[in-house]
Amino acid sequence: MRPWFHHPSVKSLLLGLCAAALTLTLHLLSIWENMLNRGAETWDEQPAPRDYIESVIAAHSDGSDPAFARRPWTTWSIDLLTRFGLAPRSAFITIGLLGFFIAGLLVFRIALQLGADERIALWSQALFHVSPTVLMAWFDPLYTYDEPIQYALLLAAILLLLQQRWLLFVPVLFTALMARETSLLLLPALILLAPRRRLALLATLVATAVFAAW
Repeated sequence: MRPWFHHPSVKSLLLGLCAAALTLTLHLLSIWENMLNRGAETWDEQPAPRDYIESVIAAHSDGSDPAFARRPWTTWSIDLLTRFGLAPRSAFITIGLLGFFIAGLLVFRIALQLGADERIALWSQALFHVSPTVLMAWFDPLYTYDEPIQYALLLAAILLLLQQRWLLFVPVLFTALMARETSLLLLPALILLAPRRRLALLATLVATAVFAAW
């Protein structure tokens, strides 16, 4: 029996933790500014009354923008963590890194589900984490907010699709659409990936209908 740290799942977890640490370190370096280290100033370097991240959270949660109001998961998650005493800035960073961390684990699982070996699955996960929209997620002009949860939910939906677990696929896809409505753009790809396309089409239509009603 090989040691526990040689188990594929453990390697995937360690890779995800290292990637999250790299992303956080990259953003907190003082040699440049981004959402995570900007402090109390606006995107164009004007003084602001509070931390930039707090301003972003307020803009997404005050209901003034209908687009933001339709994407509640990140804001709700931040609100939940702040109820447990976490500062808004820390809650924002936690949700973002956790979303990307889970998404990376799901990339690994999807690769295995598609028949890739352990090495290829780990490379797939690593390439996900070093892609520009993940590695530099909070640099200008990306301004990442809802995407970490959206990525994780979409990848979870893809894994469930490949496993043909339709009763779970529908609510997970619906929550991905709630996280960010641009998830609709990937629906044709989901049908093409599905091992049983007719069932996938039906399940996707059900999730989309529920989202439209919501």
